[in-house]
Amino acid sequence: MRHTKPNWSLIAVLGACVILSACGDASNEVPASSDSYLYVWQFDEDANDDPNFLSVINADPTSQAYGTLVTTVPTTGVRGGAHHTSLVLPTSGFLFANDYRGNSSFIFDTRNTATPTLKATFRNKGNYNYAHTFSELANGNILAVFQTQGTDDPRPGGLVELTTNGDIVQTGDANSGDPVLFMRPYGLTMVPKQNRAMTTNYDMLDTGDGEHIQIWELSSLTLLATLAMPEAPDQWRLNPYEARLLADGKTVMFNTLKCGLFVLGDMTEANPDIQFVHGFEGGEYCGLPLRSENYWLQTFESQTDPSINAIIVLDISDPLRPVEVSRLAMGAGFAPHWMSPDITGTRIVLTGYGEHLSRRVMMLNFDAATATLSLDPNFGEGDNFGPGVMLDRQVWPHGETGPAKAHGAVFWPPALPDWK
Repeated sequence: MRHTKPNWSLIAVLGACVILSACGDASNEVPASSDSYLYVWQFDEDANDDPNFLSVINADPTSQAYGTLVTTVPTTGVRGGAHHTSLVLPTSGFLFANDYRGNSSFIFDTRNTATPTLKATFRNKGNYNYAHTFSELANGNILAVFQTQGTDDPRPGGLVELTTNGDIVQTGDANSGDPVLFMRPYGLTMVPKQNRAMTTNYDMLDTGDGEHIQIWELSSLTLLATLAMPEAPDQWRLNPYEARLLADGKTVMFNTLKCGLFVLGDMTEANPDIQFVHGFEGGEYCGLPLRSENYWLQTFESQTDPSINAIIVLDISDPLRPVEVSRLAMGAGFAPHWMSPDITGTRIVLTGYGEHLSRRVMMLNFDAATATLSLDPNFGEGDNFGPGVMLDRQVWPHGETGPAKAHGAVFWPPALPDWK
């Protein structure tokens, strides 16, 4: 197993000469000219002062402007909870993004790649509220996961198919019929080969622990099964979090927020089997994973011992027997959470939490030949703690709104979703 630790000494030497320019006058922004961009969904560091906004960052490593801010697209009204975008940019160019605190979602038109615009804003869709996950369907529409229905006594949410304008096509109710069972649909994986979809179960508002997942018919959004999580050591079975479709196009692997890893059996069966296959020892929070061919990349955070924060790479050639092959040590102040790949799968955008990572957007390089990750030291101006595009500036293209934090981030050109 390989362990890699980033060498940031060069960044510490060079960072001082560029940090001031990054926090300065927005009139000096680099002209929009790039063969690759990042769209980064951000919110004001003070949470309640200024609206969320989408940043456009030059992600072309051959450009002299690599890792610089191109422009921003502010929203209005909603403040402080910019959360998930689509996991990869939809091929339509319409990027959906949510604000979980404000129960609001936004549609950005990125077809003019360097100068996206805000197309629409919505809150509820019918009786469904608190949208979380957005995935592109084969027909170009968006399948959205909503956490709840109703307001006074929230019920389990469900799935809503939306056009790129945000209009409802059809809905699916996550109510299992068991009034005691706690269900807050969260993550989504689609399995078109089997006409199935799977949703995980974690409450963004932390009103309870998820202990079940759900299986759906993809074409009709009919709920087919609600399955209890199997027993596992520690708390590894709690809060099924993010799922990914494996290379065979039918096997689904998913992690729990509490750092367990599970494999879901054949979803064409009435009651598919769920197997516990791995636990990430010492982890308290395991965020978004990324599946790259036969490797599983897992963000890993420990609040008890933040020195072990890392991104862990597993060989999942045999999904029932994952083997750790490397890890990129991040350390205290860097709690990795969100990852999304570029179209080649060799570059990965990273955002997260912690004193240092929450203040920047980082770029990872993934070498599939050695199954190792490394940080790109040339991306962004960085600071003494590491590379990255810094978010602690006072002035942005849309105004003097002060430091911000990032969550969802995706590349253009779009990476393929796992079901393709």
